Amino acid sequence: MKRVLLMIAGILALAAAPALLPGGDQWFSTLTQLTIEHVLAILALTGLFLISQGLLLRAAAGAFGYRLSFPEWFGLLVLTLFGNYFVPLSGIGLRAAYLKSRHRMDYSRFLTLTLGIYWAELAVFGAGGMAGLLLLPATPQTLVQTLMTLTSIGLLVLVLAGVWLPARPRWLGRFGGILKLTSAWDEMRANRRAMMQLIGLTLVEFGLYAAMLHVTHVALADGTQLASSLVGAYLSDYSYFIKLLPAGLGTLDASLAITSSLTGGDPVTGMGVATILRVSTMAWLIGLTPVFAYLLFGSWTRLSMPVEAGAQAKNFK
Repeated sequence: MKRVLLMIAGILALAAAPALLPGGDQWFSTLTQLTIEHVLAILALTGLFLISQGLLLRAAAGAFGYRLSFPEWFGLLVLTLFGNYFVPLSGIGLRAAYLKSRHRMDYSRFLTLTLGIYWAELAVFGAGGMAGLLLLPATPQTLVQTLMTLTSIGLLVLVLAGVWLPARPRWLGRFGGILKLTSAWDEMRANRRAMMQLIGLTLVEFGLYAAMLHVTHVALADGTQLASSLVGAYLSDYSYFIKLLPAGLGTLDASLAITSSLTGGDPVTGMGVATILRVSTMAWLIGLTPVFAYLLFGSWTRLSMPVEAGAQAKNFK
């Protein structure tokens, strides 16, 4: 428990790290503009956003015929995010180990359902971000907007191409791991109902995240447009794939600072938004992690190291 509390304290300290950067005093002053109404609204939207992510996990698992209970689909989401906040991608190991032990889900299917969720997010967030870029008014950064739009189109085409993968060549049989993944992907995309659920739930997830950004900007007295919130959701979601530090420190802040600069706003405000969303998410995770760790593993102290917890999940009966 002591190690867990130290890790939580470390993350909260990292959340305040932007205050040490140039303009940090301005960053702190933006946070003082929050009212209790704004805080409650942001917390509520964050909670709904987390639920939408858990429902995505349930839908993806359902594509393979696995039925996850509420403590599983929401609890595993909470524990995964808690682990990822400290060591990027470490929480995925816990989720994989639990599903293999409890539901006998092989790792090729687990990796496929995880990639399926990423596929849906890349497609929906990419399309939403592209729409936001097209709706943004002309600014001195028009060239940047154009390049980002073209990049979004290219990524969207690549992502959507995953639905129509060509027939597998015979030589692919030499690579058993890849062959298992492609077979699992064939199985998953053949379930049209599950795939439509993935897309529908990701649309809800994108809408909730854009709403979180919009409300937070409004709370900071920043008259941002809805289009900039769409772009912010797109950039910050894509920044997840290059997360290097705990709690998305650096990449999330940079993506929202870039969004603010694109719309003629102050990048410091974008950093303030990133901090508020990070603290809001951590508030939910700190409160829910002990509950679901106990429900799924019988003890929350096992989560002092997410990777070790994933290994211990193999012994869960």
